[in-house]
Amino acid sequence: MTPTPFRWILLSSLLLTLTACGFQLRGQVELPAGINPLFVQGLGEYDPIYRELKAQLGFSGIRIAETRTQAGAVLVISGRQSEKRVLSVDSHGKVAEYELHESLKFALRSAKGEQLLAAQRVSLNRDYVYAGEQALGKQEEEQMLREDMHKDLASEILRRMQIGLGQ
Repeated sequence: MTPTPFRWILLSSLLLTLTACGFQLRGQVELPAGINPLFVQGLGEYDPIYRELKAQLGFSGIRIAETRTQAGAVLVISGRQSEKRVLSVDSHGKVAEYELHESLKFALRSAKGEQLLAAQRVSLNRDYVYAGEQALGKQEEEQMLREDMHKDLASEILRRMQIGLGQ
């Protein structure tokens, strides 16, 4: 079956509509070329948030600088917190729900040390039901929630950078 002109027109108009409405792939943000390459200060290279930032910046065409002197800008991460709190208990005094909390502060500075973005706090909370008899499965669920939170933190940092830098 060969594509008809009607199908080509329909497909073209659909693609044009998607691009006209501002559609872009998830994780891809428009950042100015002047911050490329970007040095991330305050996170180790094996930190899960660092790995997420590196991946998502890569989708946006921004490389990570190995040293501060190679950088066009510096993303300063501080005050990172990762907590697990009891949200509720059952009638027997056993934990029924946990709340996971991840937060950090970030600021963006030029290579010369000028403030491009003032320090901002990003915080995320997730809760999940805990069943003691399913402890192993709940540990895996907690790990998956943390991984998703790290991705969401990195995405939120990049969105705020995009907005703050006027892109």
